[in-house]
Amino acid sequence: MDIDVDDDIYGEDTGLTSNQTPKFSLDIHHTNLNSSKESLKNFEIGNESELILELSDSIVAHGSIRDFTMAPIGPNDPMSLELLACTGADDLGGLTIFHREMPLRRQRKLRSSDCWSANSMIQFTTICSDSENGLIEERNLVWISKENNQTDIFLYSDSKEPEPLVTLDSSTIAANPVFEGKFIIQVTQTHIKLLSPDLKEIQVIQPDPPMRIRQAMIMNDYALLQTTSGSVLVYQGNAESKCLSKLPFPSKTPEIRAASFLKADLPTYTNIPSNATFNPAKDSILVNEMNENKDVEMDEKNESINRNQQESGAFLNKDFWLLTTDSEGNFHIHNPKTLEIVFTAKRIDVLPENLHEETLEEESQQAPEIFGVVESPGELEKVVQILAFPTGMMYLRPHLSVMLASGAFAVYELVTTFIRSPILGKREGSPAIFLKKVIGRQFEALEEPEDPSNDGNQKMDPGEDLDLASSWSRSFKPFTVNKNLSGAFFSGPISIWLLSTDHGPCRIYESTERNLIHDIVQLPSGSLITLDEYRDSPTCDPKQKTLWETSVSETVCFDKEVPITPVKIGRPFNKVVYDFPTQTVVGASYLETAFANFDEEGNLIWQPDDDSLIRPTTFRSSLELILPGSWVTIDGYEFQQNEWVTSMTSADLDSRSTVHGKRSFIGVGTTCNRAEDLAARGGVYVFEVIFVNPAENHPERNRALRLRYYEETKACVTAVDAINGYLLHTMGQKLYAKCFEQDERLLAVGFLDIKPYTNCVRVFKNFILLGDAVKGVTLVAFQEEPYKLIELGHTYTEYQCSTVDFIVIDAKLAIVTTDLDGVIRIFEYNPKNVESQAGQKLLCRTEYHTSSEMTSSMQFGKRLSPKDEAKVMGTLFVSIDGSISSIVPAKEAVYKRLQLVQSRLARHIQHFAGLNPRGFRTVRNDMVSRAINRGILDGELLNKFELLSINQQKQISSLAFSDRETVLINLTNLRSLW
Repeated sequence: MDIDVDDDIYGEDTGLTSNQTPKFSLDIHHTNLNSSKESLKNFEIGNESELILELSDSIVAHGSIRDFTMAPIGPNDPMSLELLACTGADDLGGLTIFHREMPLRRQRKLRSSDCWSANSMIQFTTICSDSENGLIEERNLVWISKENNQTDIFLYSDSKEPEPLVTLDSSTIAANPVFEGKFIIQVTQTHIKLLSPDLKEIQVIQPDPPMRIRQAMIMNDYALLQTTSGSVLVYQGNAESKCLSKLPFPSKTPEIRAASFLKADLPTYTNIPSNATFNPAKDSILVNEMNENKDVEMDEKNESINRNQQESGAFLNKDFWLLTTDSEGNFHIHNPKTLEIVFTAKRIDVLPENLHEETLEEESQQAPEIFGVVESPGELEKVVQILAFPTGMMYLRPHLSVMLASGAFAVYELVTTFIRSPILGKREGSPAIFLKKVIGRQFEALEEPEDPSNDGNQKMDPGEDLDLASSWSRSFKPFTVNKNLSGAFFSGPISIWLLSTDHGPCRIYESTERNLIHDIVQLPSGSLITLDEYRDSPTCDPKQKTLWETSVSETVCFDKEVPITPVKIGRPFNKVVYDFPTQTVVGASYLETAFANFDEEGNLIWQPDDDSLIRPTTFRSSLELILPGSWVTIDGYEFQQNEWVTSMTSADLDSRSTVHGKRSFIGVGTTCNRAEDLAARGGVYVFEVIFVNPAENHPERNRALRLRYYEETKACVTAVDAINGYLLHTMGQKLYAKCFEQDERLLAVGFLDIKPYTNCVRVFKNFILLGDAVKGVTLVAFQEEPYKLIELGHTYTEYQCSTVDFIVIDAKLAIVTTDLDGVIRIFEYNPKNVESQAGQKLLCRTEYHTSSEMTSSMQFGKRLSPKDEAKVMGTLFVSIDGSISSIVPAKEAVYKRLQLVQSRLARHIQHFAGLNPRGFRTVRNDMVSRAINRGILDGELLNKFELLSINQQKQISSLAFSDRETVLINLTNLRSLW
């Protein structure tokens, strides 16, 4: 191909000349993403430019994390620990709560009953009726099915307890208002009923032949029924005749096994001639216009719909779709009015990564090669249930969840596509979409219950209501909280929530294990009604189910993998601890102030000669006692000029004033900058949080911060901790162990010369681990009789340590450290090894690169599986880029299995920009001949295993000499951060 260097490879230049100035006004609003022409208005040539900008959107960010602690500050469960971190800077500084589970907040208790079971379902309907004075009266009804195949109906109000209204002699599966909210469709296990405003039966329909209904969905005057025999029935309501009629499927429709309604605007192909071509260079096609030859025409719809425009009617009514799967595992989209198939994709039962439109009549083409082997369709998996639901806040995006009988679960996002195969022909109204897998999980397999209607020798009583097996009681429900956050709820042994905002994909958030949620229902106010059951609670009856009105705080952000609640205090913090006896938070805030040095008499040593000179600045800290929940500072302590907190811990010290011999204190170490020609000093503070008599107008402020002891030191105190009732702190190049004598003063019982700048210390029984910012790691032992600090070993290579911690691996104590380059290293203390020189040298066994400096770490306990009673000790890290990571020891068999899976994933799947994850995690070390990168698994890479199709998962597992189920169980047990 010959190219003239003088030609413009990007086409002819049609830019403006030097004497032409554009004029345009740019308005940025929450509008359709494709309305580029509306955003760029009044484009004229030859006039002055005018630019008008308006805030369109923003992303919540917490910034770097400097320190963190674990505190029981959850909204409901006092046993659930949340991660409280110091984040932000300057005026945006404060604290941030990272929630491990879905942060539901209970507002009030509605009712409790022993008659409700795990299979009880909740429905909420608003019925409109004409009152005596001619006005329209609205009644909010709550439907709750009971164990004895009955349904309790309560009258709900915002201020009063729900009042019992009536009890129906049938178990309700679904109920929803129809015909402009003046009638109700009720679906039981054997019938579908049309009820009047006074709950009288107008029409009762029994499926022919009689069969039991397992699930139901009502939307837009349509009723979708799924029976235990596997058939799907669709009924349509007629608003004029006030009756329901069954819609027959076309004759060529495959046998349907699962179905769901979807209410969303999807882009569709409306005019596609046989010679249709797509020109990607034409932006007019992308904004739903025809090109010059009128080859392609798209409907004026978009996958992202503005919620404000939906409510104001800027768009036409939402399209209504029926989504189904057939007995062959294929996925279809139907027109609900005619039930004609307008979209088909093959084999959704294997949960592939992407699903594109195909035709069942065309001959199957050559399957792509995976791992050097041609991928086969694989065995047919049974699809138990599907649910289509929108997620998002301002822009709603349609999603599809799929649950298989084997317990495999996946969520697909319906994404707009402008590429269509020419062999699909002319199909009017076909959605221009493809399905992209965004979530993959593995749950317990579902056991199909026995259905008497399938037995030919046993007749089914049409009026009989039998309780279905609990294994089939898992259900999906779409919901919207706070009127702007849409998602779906999935009930089960561990209930999960599917949510997404406008700034990220759909994510999974789990509920707490001690509070099982059986079902939810949405209220018009934006709150939820949940049916809860307490587990392992000494105050609540486990057989009793409770109705709660719950909500999600508007301050909770779901943009990331972990829900966060920012607490903007207006000051940055660098240290934080939680005082368990008084249930308060103690934080060390700091401000940048002008530097001022004083002599012993309190006079300024230096003052600038000219006021125009810029004065030097330094930090000054203050201690704040914060009340969780309201996050109000109720007391504090301000340190001296130029003094700021470098270390802080909650220490249990020996005391004779308590029965158990321990007393909780707050130990603080500080640094005081003096001048460039004077050595910095420090201080050791011992504080205590005590109870006081509160003021009458603030009864909750009944705690105060008291200084119990202060000692000025000749060097900086950069690390503080407690060991066996003694206070441990550094002072320059010395380590001191002190007892708090008579709760009045610190008395040194032992000291040790250490490295020049120890910035972190950790204690495990009688062992002390010191991390130096220059020289590396030192292992020290503490002896009480006689008092002695003994150095056991240290690293011979200099590491710039940022955090150190102990970790137990296979009943052996190891050391995990991080440095300023974001490298995690695991060291071993083994005096029996010749290389350790009788234990004086700590042996480095593993190096792992993370690319981000860790600022703090903490140990935590974790069960590797629900069957394990014993916990393993993991390590939690926070970094300067705001990320959170953890290391959990795994059993040797699990590690070897996942190591093989990780190597196969690194070789056989596509990576971002073609980068090599193994090379990214490898650390360059000139002290060894080969990289010591074995010992730590890459969790980010292993998580991609769940997004693969079932066939790909089986192939990778077989290459790792294992099976798919075992690998998924291992990944599930190691998934959570803490």
